[in-house]
Amino acid sequence: MQAEFYGRSDETLWDRFVATSTNGTFLFCRSYMDYHADRFADASVVVRDAKGRVCALLPANRDGDRLVSHGGLTYGGFVVDGSMRVATMLEVFDASRGLLVAEGITEWIYKPVPHIYHIEPCEADLYALFRCDAALIRRDVGACACPAQLGEWPERVASSLRKAGSAGLHVTESRDFLEFWPLLEENLAARHGACPVHSLLEMELLGSRFPREIRLFVVHRAGRIEAGAVIYETKTVAHVQYAASTEEGRKAGAPALLVTELIRKQFGQKRWFDYGTSVEMGGRVMNDGLQRFKEGFGLRGVVADHYSVPLT
Repeated sequence: MQAEFYGRSDETLWDRFVATSTNGTFLFCRSYMDYHADRFADASVVVRDAKGRVCALLPANRDGDRLVSHGGLTYGGFVVDGSMRVATMLEVFDASRGLLVAEGITEWIYKPVPHIYHIEPCEADLYALFRCDAALIRRDVGACACPAQLGEWPERVASSLRKAGSAGLHVTESRDFLEFWPLLEENLAARHGACPVHSLLEMELLGSRFPREIRLFVVHRAGRIEAGAVIYETKTVAHVQYAASTEEGRKAGAPALLVTELIRKQFGQKRWFDYGTSVEMGGRVMNDGLQRFKEGFGLRGVVADHYSVPLT
């Protein structure tokens, strides 16, 4: 087994492998990963078997003497195809650790691809982490559900939907990120003292590169935006990347209308609808109100983990 760092000449090979993998998503395509190459020193790894066939890819960046897989992505563990076996994954880890040690890297932060993104069971890396004595250093919790398994909406949601109907709210799909972004920035600043991970220009760029995977839905009333959500759609998941609403929209039931429209109509056939995480301070603090809001639609807890793999 041979592990080596990704080079520009590997771009086509990389993207082809991601496209046919069992746990890869469009976030691992080079045209997505490389949009923030100025902020993250790419140190992705390509692992080949004895015949030179690619058997695993690791989206990663270097941060001093640490390798992070990947600092600019929510998740970033080994991307594999259907031929991966547990014994092979142990060899993949051994080869990768050898490469990192030889490069003077002393810590490897590993963020497995959550199971909801797997086309088929694909958790051999979790066993390899155990065998490497990796330590769980962070666990983010959010809310997720299988749309087909959800029953009738609870009365709180039904009441909000009646308000939305009376207020003349309606949901449409849009490509106008410029209309939504000021609302998103205002919401994040006022409610969380934060700003979007992506700038407007970055989201417009990524949206143009991945128009089928990055989708914007907005709630309007008389031509005025009251709420919106950016959805990252993969083969198995419709993930809420960003969501925001006006105060008037919240009073009129816009968030409930938007979420139920997405779950029932837009993504009702998707295996999973994921509303994202509800944590702060590296996962140590949960936003109870936000998580309760998500769970109010029948969504339940799902986690995304970070591990530290010792290399010394």
